[in-house]
Amino acid sequence: MFAHPYFAVFKFKKLDERKISEFAIIFGNCGFVGFPLVESALGLEGLFYASFFMVSFNLFLWTWGIIILARQREDIKINPKTLILNFGTLPCIIVILLFVLPFQMPAFISTAVSYIGGICTPLSMIITGSL
Repeated sequence: MFAHPYFAVFKFKKLDERKISEFAIIFGNCGFVGFPLVESALGLEGLFYASFFMVSFNLFLWTWGIIILARQREDIKINPKTLILNFGTLPCIIVILLFVLPFQMPAFISTAVSYIGGICTPLSMIITGSL
């Protein structure tokens, strides 16, 4: 049986601190260095499963996470359209469609995306180290 994260954050008096803490407890940073490690340890099949997990994680983060952070706010209207069509879930939906549909990327786009993906982890570590 799982305890609700509210039990870990109820001591915060301010609602915003409580919501941010609840969000941080539920959604950890699971994609920073994970892909290169998974690829080197488990190969391309393991990388496929890890990317499937990340797409699922991002869909959950950008739906349930928005619900958590929008709690008791009048300026954020929650409805099914805003939960499904936002800038966090739309790329996930596009990626799923590109995977399912028989679509082949042109070679120059595939190469450019591969180069950008290869520099992502070292660049993130440089930026994090400089901070």
